[in-house]
Amino acid sequence: MRARGGDAQSGEVISDDAGCRRRTSAWARGHSKREQYIGKFNHLADGVVDSAEQQRFLDAVQRIGELKGDQLGALNVRVLPEVLDKAPTIPSGIFR
Repeated sequence: MRARGGDAQSGEVISDDAGCRRRTSAWARGHSKREQYIGKFNHLADGVVDSAEQQRFLDAVQRIGELKGDQLGALNVRVLPEVLDKAPTIPSGIFR
């Protein structure tokens, strides 16, 4: 890896094991955060989104880098009809 603040024209390459450790621990933290985000999503979606729909959405999110443009609709969550029935009606505004 190149050192920051070094002489860019010399092309000097510095090998730094600490950088590898930082990236590995960052991945571990990212993985831990992913589990936390999934747990938070499941907690917030409980009673609002069917469990099968929750799993379908999470599967799509975890494949986000592989999704094609016509597959991005999979990133929308279908809310339970009984929850939508209780949602307030919003009057038409300037953009409707």
